[in-house]
Amino acid sequence: MRLMENIFSCSPSRKYALPGRTLLQEEQLLWPDLYACALRIFSGRQHRTLCFFVLSWCDRPIQRVSTALKYRFRQEKRNDEAFEDIYDGLEYQRLCLPGKFLEEWFNFSMTFNTDGCQILKSTKTSAWPVYAQINELLPHMRKKYVLLAAVYVGDKHPKMNNLLRSFTLQMKELFTNRITWNPTPTSEVTSRFVVLASTLDAPARAAVLRMKQYNGYFSCLRTDKKLKAAMKFVTKTLEIRNGVKGYSSLTALSLFSITKGVIVETMHSVFLGTVKLHTTILIKSTGAPYYIGNQETLDVINETLLSIKPPSRRSRKPRKIQSYAQWKALDWCNWLDYASICLSSVLDIKYVNHLSLLSKAIHYLNSDSLILAELNRTDTLLKEYAQLLEEYFGEVKMSSNIHSLSHVIEYETSTVELHNKFVVQKENKARSLSAEENQALFDAGYTPE
Repeated sequence: MRLMENIFSCSPSRKYALPGRTLLQEEQLLWPDLYACALRIFSGRQHRTLCFFVLSWCDRPIQRVSTALKYRFRQEKRNDEAFEDIYDGLEYQRLCLPGKFLEEWFNFSMTFNTDGCQILKSTKTSAWPVYAQINELLPHMRKKYVLLAAVYVGDKHPKMNNLLRSFTLQMKELFTNRITWNPTPTSEVTSRFVVLASTLDAPARAAVLRMKQYNGYFSCLRTDKKLKAAMKFVTKTLEIRNGVKGYSSLTALSLFSITKGVIVETMHSVFLGTVKLHTTILIKSTGAPYYIGNQETLDVINETLLSIKPPSRRSRKPRKIQSYAQWKALDWCNWLDYASICLSSVLDIKYVNHLSLLSKAIHYLNSDSLILAELNRTDTLLKEYAQLLEEYFGEVKMSSNIHSLSHVIEYETSTVELHNKFVVQKENKARSLSAEENQALFDAGYTPE
């Protein structure tokens, strides 16, 4: 990570200008000092509307973990027929066929993610980091060696094509020109890289793919061929077609399938999406037969909920149901497990069983080993859940997150959707900065009047 390209602009909505490059010492770029390092670069800028973008890349971490990069060849599976890691996904298996990209151990695949993170509660300034992880590492090492490929900071959302263009160009260069390195003192190999998958929430996915938002028509992905044809049409005519607004910079990624690589992950689509929506309906629907929002009912729910003693491996303890608006993804994940017990004494059994369908399906998906029969069972449960949600709550409640449940099994078999753990970790890492670092980052990017 010795080379960083610093890109300034007075407005995040404009194209970024490239004034020059800044060389930094390697130790300055080890997490969590990267943001603070960026501050030293930009500390002299005092523009009120200043935003900045930092691109970092390196091959040095590869050398430090070279012995762990052969994990996929010695992986010990619980069940040879089960889906247990990304290596079992159809897309990864396709790239491992004889003569294909991942046949050699020294070629690697990556998963990337980007999302906005608020820096301070007192300002609208946000950071948009681009994280990447190497899929060939041991699972626990993927968490340790998450690469911060780029970061944008500003008081407006970035243009995603501008944010990702440098990243996609770097990945294309790593695919074409390769990296030569020494896994041992006496050996030398030449490696190439591809992006296999991306985990994005619904708003970020629409921005990255340059499509309509999740609440608009044609907001769901189709085939690569149809999607790229629509992008080409929009570029020529400047007219939106089938929800597509233009070319996405992801089309520049080598061997990357937009429709299969931009996956639906459970953190946003299920926990922060479907489970939160379902619970909100129950609490807010005054007068409905499934209404649980009165104080007396909430007290009964809390009595059961707060008496639950979760195992130590669960990082969050149950919180009062009244605070659901502030719950994070892990809170919703836990609530999905607890809900049936908590609601059984205050809700008609058919509504309890309805939510239990989703709980059972996600329990299967979150298991460490998933056989084909369990996948088929999960698909049946999710479809039944979606059908009953429309029947019980009406078509108006059939949001894009409910629709995305129909694609979960497709992505599970294609890329083995274990990336939700990567997304949760990414958000925790972005929020691990101290208050002093956040304040300094804010001061460097925005100077109040």
